[in-house]
Amino acid sequence: MQVEFGRLVTALGQAVSEAQRAVAAHAIGNYLAYFRRGPADQDGGAGYTPNTTSILFPPSTGGEEGARVAVPLVTLAHHNAVGLDSVRIKLCAAAAVDEEEKLLLDFSPPGRASGEPPLLTEMELCFRCDDPPEGTARVTTEMNKSL
Repeated sequence: MQVEFGRLVTALGQAVSEAQRAVAAHAIGNYLAYFRRGPADQDGGAGYTPNTTSILFPPSTGGEEGARVAVPLVTLAHHNAVGLDSVRIKLCAAAAVDEEEKLLLDFSPPGRASGEPPLLTEMELCFRCDDPPEGTARVTTEMNKSL
């Protein structure tokens, strides 16, 4: 089966783009898990209230009682987002050029006719942590100010 190289790269690019959208949607879902949905506000949209935990801070002096503070869980979590940086795929394919001088890749043969090992076309797939989206950083900063 021969595939035009340009069509292969286009299809891979679309797949990576869709994967990046799925990763971003997953990151948003993870962030919103730190909040509970409240009743609708004046505009009709749902309000979100941060999930909190109670932390007992020790007294500053020996004779005082400690202070119990409700801390939003979102302020205690790391919010770096995972992003797709590049893609790595290894394919064994025989290369050819058609009459329109387009590069074709043939994935069906196990090796070349001369008995040499098949050609290796290499692209790269890596995952890396990315900075959190600006909106996430701002909400978290405002939560930290309330403490």
